[in-house]
Amino acid sequence: MKQKHVKIAIELLAVVVVVICIYFGLSVLDQHGDAMAEGDEEDENYSILEETDSVLELNGKEYQINNAIKTYLIIGTDESGNEEAVGEEYRGAMADFMLLAVIDETNKSYGFIQLSRDTITDVTMLLHDGTGYASADMQLCTAHWYGWDKKSSCENTVDAVSRMLGGLPIDGYYSLQMRSMPELNHAVGGVTVTIEDDFSVFDEEMQIGRTMTLSDSQAYLFVRNRQGMQDDDNMARMKRQRTFMSALMGQAKEQSQGNRQFIVKLYDEMADYAVTDIGSKEIAKLSKEIGGYTDLGLYTFDGETRIGQRLDDGIDHAEFYLHRESVEDILKKVYSLSYLGEASGEEEIEGAVWSDEEDEESDEETDEDEDMDEEESDEDGAESDEIEDDGEEEE
Repeated sequence: MKQKHVKIAIELLAVVVVVICIYFGLSVLDQHGDAMAEGDEEDENYSILEETDSVLELNGKEYQINNAIKTYLIIGTDESGNEEAVGEEYRGAMADFMLLAVIDETNKSYGFIQLSRDTITDVTMLLHDGTGYASADMQLCTAHWYGWDKKSSCENTVDAVSRMLGGLPIDGYYSLQMRSMPELNHAVGGVTVTIEDDFSVFDEEMQIGRTMTLSDSQAYLFVRNRQGMQDDDNMARMKRQRTFMSALMGQAKEQSQGNRQFIVKLYDEMADYAVTDIGSKEIAKLSKEIGGYTDLGLYTFDGETRIGQRLDDGIDHAEFYLHRESVEDILKKVYSLSYLGEASGEEEIEGAVWSDEEDEESDEETDEDEDMDEEESDEDGAESDEIEDDGEEEE
């Protein structure tokens, strides 16, 4: 029985874990904290992740993380890929939803940062032997596509997010398949939301302005759909995901009051969909300390969405370019960063492609095209002159 509770505690730190541990699951986990600590074992499996320090490089400046802070990346994956395959046939699913859970043990606070899957950043293209043969600036969600198993796909996503944010240390990950949303919805008896986007083309009941309790299939539409919507931008979908999770938190809290088996039931529902590297000692510690922490809220980075072909597949895709000032401001708030000075630039971190950098690249490409046009025009003119000269000589 103790082993089952250990597994429950380990698996719950993420979309479910952060929600439940912070808001209502702590008293249940407290009862098993000692057993969890005793049963914890280090994972000796090979990892592609490297140790990171507490110095971030943002906008050519260096910042120090002074507080005792833990950061966990929560990943929701779509249904693409071939994750049950082995070896060279393996392809990871895309990371459809990403959320950083930031827990500050010094200031006794916690906060969340939601990341856009379309964010353009440097992504390592892992081979199946664990080596990275190259990297390219592409959508953040593609990082989870590379790897040789589910764990390596998660680690490659952690690496991409870390470098995107100036070398941000990330202490663990929890990946949950987005197709588990109906089960989450079912576990709380249906999440109640107000519809702000028109889903009536997919479901006649889901009309703008209506407050309704979602069925399991409607919950999946609500958090996943954007193709065929009037507003098909990923930012609109991210807003709906926040709405869903906020409502889920409240209803799950109500469900758990007076029902200590609720977390066990929820774990049983989610276990088959999850991949994580979170150790039980971490959960035990959090469960004892985090109950009285201050909620800093949920942040999203500002940026600009454009249509482009960074994936080089001949198809137009949404591309989200971060505003560097927004990233810097939010990280300073959530992580209480202290300024160290200008970055040395000796080992520049390959990360996000900023919105103003993309503007510069576009301008450079335009200038290059104009120069090429001028050169071609000059060459055509020279050829024309030669033809005329030849004509005169023949006469």
